[in-house]
Amino acid sequence: MVPYSKTLPRAGRVFFAVLALLALSGCGRDTGTDTPAELEFEVIPEYLGEPYETAGIEFRPPFGWLPLDESQREQVADALIEEQSEDRFNLEIVDIFLHTDTLSFAALSAIARDGSRIAERSEYIESFETALGPAGDDDIRAQGTFLLNGIEVTQFRFLRNGRVSFTLIFSAPDKDVMQLDYSIPAAAYEDEGIKLESSIGTLQTHNREDS
Repeated sequence: MVPYSKTLPRAGRVFFAVLALLALSGCGRDTGTDTPAELEFEVIPEYLGEPYETAGIEFRPPFGWLPLDESQREQVADALIEEQSEDRFNLEIVDIFLHTDTLSFAALSAIARDGSRIAERSEYIESFETALGPAGDDDIRAQGTFLLNGIEVTQFRFLRNGRVSFTLIFSAPDKDVMQLDYSIPAAAYEDEGIKLESSIGTLQTHNREDS
């Protein structure tokens, strides 16, 4: 991570820390082909919670970010359904992990359209980028595609409305398009943002029969 001065006021430190977060890119290896570079992220175990696995997708959420119980998850899903339209891409929430003190969260979702999960990433990625719209004066944004533990991932990173967000879009072993979102209030970045690189670095997929 990019260092910043501890002599800055907290608001200034948070701003420069957020810039460092959005500059995060791991250590890439150029493949010399059209294949995206493989990125390596530093994984520090003490920044991580317990391993989570579903449908051949595995990762470790940041430490202290705990899964919602079934009733809480259903409430979030119901609220999303009220906002979603059948003629566009929609999120099917799989699980949500929340840090209650900072209201930071990670959400794993499948992407659906017209009631069915989709298996083609490119159109959804284009749609997601369009939905973000042009960067405003208060936006900080970055986008890239890379290999992470052998998975092709397109990642959007942005600061908007006082929250730092990472969105990772990738395919599950069954070809469903999946989305892993991390969201942290900018004011909580000093406490929670340092956990992100470690958590992202644990994302992997595998065939369920191999597990």
